[in-house]
Amino acid sequence: MLKSVADIIYNDNLPLSDILIKRDQKVQISPKRSYQADFIMARKVGGKLHQIQAIVEMQGGGETSHTGKISKQVEEWETNPDRNNIILASLIKESGTIETNAWRRQQEQFIVKGNVAVQTGGRMVFCIGVPLYDYLMAKINKQALQDLRNFNWSLALIAISEDTAKSPHPGPIPLKIDTERMLFTNYHNFVNELTHQGGPDPNLFKGTFLGLDGSSITI
Repeated sequence: MLKSVADIIYNDNLPLSDILIKRDQKVQISPKRSYQADFIMARKVGGKLHQIQAIVEMQGGGETSHTGKISKQVEEWETNPDRNNIILASLIKESGTIETNAWRRQQEQFIVKGNVAVQTGGRMVFCIGVPLYDYLMAKINKQALQDLRNFNWSLALIAISEDTAKSPHPGPIPLKIDTERMLFTNYHNFVNELTHQGGPDPNLFKGTFLGLDGSSITI
């Protein structure tokens, strides 16, 4: 996956020897506070580094809803003398992903690490699952963001999905970059779009209020 990400952000088919990474790199926020970046990525060009260097974050999943029903299905599989994968593969229609919680866990580090990366002359690459990518795109006005894929971008959002073109087989689930879900834009403009949501609500501070003494008043 790192090879695929590198080929995308450098817009080239790179040999493995030209892709340089550092794992779990400390990102210093203040003298007493720091985060860990999943990867620092750079490209070797001859004996020098390419101008694009980036923090690469991999979002590894999130919570699911109706976990009790999922657990019950696993327990039924465990106690079934004829257990097989067909039981485990049965879909639980009520269960799904909770993108809101996944984003809440990610957003502080996304905002802070990205700010450090950009101020240090680097870029931020956020590799996320398709559900979270779609969730973020629904929250912003994508038309307000410039497409800087072939220019001086500072933020890349790259969606990763299951590679269903390959026949199922035992082992890890094959993954691929979803080329239909990528955004290369300006980091600060994207953050502004995230924070500048909503507008004045004329009814917000009107209506019936309850006094702490039990009285009520309509404003």
